[in-house]
Amino acid sequence: MTQDVDLKQIERKAYTSYFQDGLTDLYGGFILLGLGLAMLTDQIWWLALMVIGMAALWARKRITYPRMGYVRFSPQREARTKRSRIAAGIAVLATMLLGVILFALVATNGLPQWLDAWLADYFLVAFAVMVGAIIAVGAFMVGVARFYAYAVLVFAAFVAAQFFDTSAGLPVTITAGVIVLCGLAVLTRFLRKYPRPAGEEFDDNR
Repeated sequence: MTQDVDLKQIERKAYTSYFQDGLTDLYGGFILLGLGLAMLTDQIWWLALMVIGMAALWARKRITYPRMGYVRFSPQREARTKRSRIAAGIAVLATMLLGVILFALVATNGLPQWLDAWLADYFLVAFAVMVGAIIAVGAFMVGVARFYAYAVLVFAAFVAAQFFDTSAGLPVTITAGVIVLCGLAVLTRFLRKYPRPAGEEFDDNR
């Protein structure tokens, strides 16, 4: 039993260690930055920044794995990870579906009058709860504490837009900038702490 617990702890530590590179931070930060700038400037081409975010995750094969190696987890751990990803995906889809349903109900006056009035006055607060919840679920699934801070920052950004009566693009862009800077700082620290071994080739065909 003790060996099983120790193995689970080791696997958990190995799994969370892959988030030390800051690339997931940059992934979310650039996606949010593209969204914020698109809302702020009414220029949809800012959404192209999302491609940079996706490229950050792709870069993990070139940046992270050569430095830390590629761990093959036990079948039990792989199964739990797969279930966690499925659960996270369901949570995200459910939240998005809830948002679509609420939008449709508001548009068709299908909500109770008191709720319709509340959403009309505090729509960004409701949106902040949904987006913050999605990020918090992701933080729980991967076990990375700083992602909870990002959830709070994103929540605060939309709430600030609500109560300061400003475009949501401004606080979202500022928050995204903070997340990108944090990601760059984490990546820089990672590169310094784990220099790539000289003269070694890494097989990324996995």
